Amino acid sequence: LGAGMALMITLWVMILPYKGTDVTLDHGLAGLLLFFEVMIVAAVAMVFSAFSSPVLSGLFTFGIFGLGRLLYLIEEMLESSKGFFINNPGLRGPAEAFVAICPDLSVFNVSQDLLQGIPVTGAYVGSALGYSLAFVVCLLSIASVLFLRRDFT
Repeated sequence: LGAGMALMITLWVMILPYKGTDVTLDHGLAGLLLFFEVMIVAAVAMVFSAFSSPVLSGLFTFGIFGLGRLLYLIEEMLESSKGFFINNPGLRGPAEAFVAICPDLSVFNVSQDLLQGIPVTGAYVGSALGYSLAFVVCLLSIASVLFLRRDFT
């Protein structure tokens, strides 16, 4: 995954000047943030592959990826004084639990910042790295425990 990401980021950086964009350090940091996101998604895939079929693992992982990118919207809906979770109070508890355990992948998406010229700071990348590593360590620990219990015969 790392080699594939490095190749894609290299090609992206090579194409940007042809599109009239100056390549800055922020573009490299954005690529690094995407790599952190890929690490989390790969760890999620490992957890799901430890107890389900390949097709279901892919579907579950894609679902977590999509919901992780939209987690900030779910949080906003939970904080709202009207809307879906007010009309369906039985779903509020599970949604709050999901928000608490699901990785917020929007942390790694700084494309709007790049478009608006907002710099990506090293402190932000460092905190995102810590966030990513914490999730990866937890998820891979869970996956290794699940793999120990799995019967491969």
